[in-house]
Amino acid sequence: MIENLSEYLFSIAIGIRFRANFALEDKLGNIVDDILYSTDSFFNPDFFPEVASNVNEKTLFHRENENRLTINNSNFILEVNLAEFDQKSIDQINNRFNEDIIKGVLKKYKVTQINRIGYIHRYSLGVGNIAENFIDKTIGT
Repeated sequence: MIENLSEYLFSIAIGIRFRANFALEDKLGNIVDDILYSTDSFFNPDFFPEVASNVNEKTLFHRENENRLTINNSNFILEVNLAEFDQKSIDQINNRFNEDIIKGVLKKYKVTQINRIGYIHRYSLGVGNIAENFIDKTIGT
C-alpha cells in the first residue's frame, strides 16, 4: 500500500491554452528573450540552456534533466522533472510560472481569452498490476 504519494512524484506540468493568437508567432523570439534574459529571471539560461525552433513554435529545454517550456500561438506548456520531492521547489516553480509567464509574458503580449489551464502531477508508482487494479476497481470489465 502507498503511504505517501509524494514520494512517487517525478514530474509536474503546467499548461495554458488560449485562443490562437497569430500575432504571437511573429514575437516568439522576443518572448523567449523575455523569459531567458529578463532581470531576475527564474527560467534563465541556467534553467533552459538550449532553445529549439520549429515552425511557429519555440522550445526552451535542458537536455540533462529534460525540463522544457514549449511556446506556440495557443499554448505555454512547462514540464519540470524532479530529482526528488521537494514541496518548496515545486512552490517556487509554481509561483515563478505565475509571475514570469502568466503575469509577465501573457500580460505583456496581451494574451487573453484563456481556454484552459492545466496542472499535472506525474507519478511513477512501481506497483505491479496497478493499471489493471485501477480499472477493475473503478470501471470494471
